[in-house]
Amino acid sequence: MKKLTILLILAGMATSLSSQEWKAYGYIFDKIDSTPVYNASVEILNTNTKTYTDSLGRFRLTIPEGNHKLMVTHDDFQPINVSLAGPHLKKPIVIRLKSKKTIIENNAFIDSVWKEHKNAISFMPFELIIGSIGIQFERFLKADQSLGLHSSFYLLGWGYSINNHPSASNHFTGIKVSPFYRFYLKRRESKGFFIETQFIAAYIHMNPLLYTGFVPTGWFDGYYITKSKSLTFTTFGAGVAIGWSIKMPNIENGIFNVSIGLQYLTLNVPKTLVDNYHSGSHDTWNVSENWWYIGGPGSILQIRLAYGGIF
Repeated sequence: MKKLTILLILAGMATSLSSQEWKAYGYIFDKIDSTPVYNASVEILNTNTKTYTDSLGRFRLTIPEGNHKLMVTHDDFQPINVSLAGPHLKKPIVIRLKSKKTIIENNAFIDSVWKEHKNAISFMPFELIIGSIGIQFERFLKADQSLGLHSSFYLLGWGYSINNHPSASNHFTGIKVSPFYRFYLKRRESKGFFIETQFIAAYIHMNPLLYTGFVPTGWFDGYYITKSKSLTFTTFGAGVAIGWSIKMPNIENGIFNVSIGLQYLTLNVPKTLVDNYHSGSHDTWNVSENWWYIGGPGSILQIRLAYGGIF
């Protein structure tokens, strides 16, 4: 009788102990390519329970009663904690780890640019269209910020016209500088998207600037009369742009960026000329501003391509 009582007590204790534990199993995969992670450590925090995954990424654990957290670690992956909520969990636990190698690769360009290379200088070929040499300098402040300068040197600038307007004979020299601030919204690996703000200043010498009048000879016919004037002026403005920067493939430290934006920069010259000594029927000439605001130094739409290097 006494032996029977002892056996019943022991059986009850075993049942009680087993009710305080539950079995859990699961899988651990690489988050990028879903391959199993072998030999990952799976540990229940604040306990001595620990195991490792097999070649298929599987693990099994006996978990004490209550709410617990699993900590998963591996030399090649970021550690992760996963909450467990008792024996009602019937499905396998599936955990996906982020590779440390991927993070390093994604940040390699950023590290090389922001830590080893603090400057970039580029040539802007589109400037040649209006007789200018365009140079861009950028100084990296942080991974997502930079300051820089767009410089346009007008050595042989000219106006243009699509309807044989005399403004095509405008010629100018000078310089335009645009200090800028860039904020990179998203930069990964070798490329990034940025927003840019600019302050603009220009010093321009017109030689000549043509003022025109139109003399009608019929309902739809007529001819232009012109008066030229050499003058020098300064003008100030501002601009905004969005763009994309990328490290050029197969070129060490090569960088390329493209941007499109808007600027406001006025043609700061007298808009009309009056000649009180002109004996004809036209003693007032007007300056055409189209060439300045469409394709000229004050072009409202700004498109920039820049090729260069970081150093």
